[in-house]
Amino acid sequence: MLAKATARESQANFIATKSSDLLSKWYGESEQQIARLFARARQVAPTVIFIDELDSLVPARGAAWASRR
Repeated sequence: MLAKATARESQANFIATKSSDLLSKWYGESEQQIARLFARARQVAPTVIFIDELDSLVPARGAAWASRR
């Protein structure tokens, strides 16, 4: 709701998606989904993009550094 309110106050469009909608088991399809999301956002700019459950898309902070030590 905060992201939607931010978009409304800034007079920007609002796009909401779930991380599960972006993920795919097929090679390269996740990247294509993300590219389509941002292409759509550029078409209707200015836009606020809200990705629900973003933490499932990216590893935990510091995880890459912890494995290097």
